[in-house]
Amino acid sequence: MEGNGPDFNDILNNMISNRYTEDLASLQDPSFGSHIEMLNQNLTSLITTELNAILSEKQQLSKEIEEFNKYKDEELQKLEQCEKEWAEKKAQYQSSGNESKIIEINVGGTHKVTTTLSTLLKVPQSALAACFNGTVQLPKIKGEIFIDREGQSFCNVISFLRTGKFPKFETFEEEAAFLDELDFWGIPYEEIETDIDQDLKHFDPNWCASTLILENNNTVLKKVGSPHGIAFGAIPMSKECPYVEFKISITSGSSNGSHIFLGLVDKSKYSSSQLVSTRWRDAPCSWYWDVWNCKLVKTDENGVHSFVTGYGCDCDDEETVLGIYYDSKRRTVSFYKKGINQGVAYNNVSSGLFPSIDVWFDTGSVTFLQTKLAKTMAYM
Repeated sequence: MEGNGPDFNDILNNMISNRYTEDLASLQDPSFGSHIEMLNQNLTSLITTELNAILSEKQQLSKEIEEFNKYKDEELQKLEQCEKEWAEKKAQYQSSGNESKIIEINVGGTHKVTTTLSTLLKVPQSALAACFNGTVQLPKIKGEIFIDREGQSFCNVISFLRTGKFPKFETFEEEAAFLDELDFWGIPYEEIETDIDQDLKHFDPNWCASTLILENNNTVLKKVGSPHGIAFGAIPMSKECPYVEFKISITSGSSNGSHIFLGLVDKSKYSSSQLVSTRWRDAPCSWYWDVWNCKLVKTDENGVHSFVTGYGCDCDDEETVLGIYYDSKRRTVSFYKKGINQGVAYNNVSSGLFPSIDVWFDTGSVTFLQTKLAKTMAYM
């Protein structure tokens, strides 16, 4: 288009030139620099304030750490002092002079026990020893140490610590209470167990049927073509004698109709004159294993029998080894064949019963072995 008005490009160039002139003028305005300076001051002040706050918090934290370390050191010193004092007290109680010290104990308000400190410390790692080595403070009544336990059971524990032997009990309940008391005080009965002289393990010549022959210091029993016969061991089954073992040897060709009956008998309910005339199952207060027939037979004091079949593995060998194990703590009886536990046969069996064997073969021998039961077998 042609005319006398201004050109479009001229107008655009003028606009750009005017805007540039205005911007340049604003930069040259003296107030702009003051704005920049104020902004810089504000920013510097803010940074300084925050830095001071951080330094203050750091100083407070360092002070708290210092106070905590001081408190920790003081408490550690107190603990070390307490430990030192306890060690000194323990050493005083355990010194040779104090171990012979007489201790008066009131048990449950019903029993008075007088014993020595050395007896109470017999098992050092037990809770009972901890009560008297200075570790635990016990209450006192009229100058006597008070222990809130059942009197007779605690007295039995003291007797056990003195002698290393189980007390004699009239009932299962008394024995169970004693074992519970041992557990309460953390006293393992194996701790002061004494091994029985193995030479005492033999047949009792006064309790051996006349149809049987004893040899080799009463450790070998022989039978030659005579009727059956019963023989008893010389010592009862107990904690001190938990295991007896017999080697059975039957002469080849004479085993037809043979049997072995192995068990425990209360001799006080029996007579030695009955060892031939009476069969094993007729012995009052007896606990037998009919080995060949895998049968258990218990006879009470009135002569009443009770039977359990299917016990133990089959056994009709001409030579084998049979054993009886009495667990005094659990009051159980188990039988063994060739060192293998056949399982618990009887429960609630008191100690003091004598091992007994009834032989029913024509010709052969039974040897009372001088053997201890391995720990691994005892706790199967």
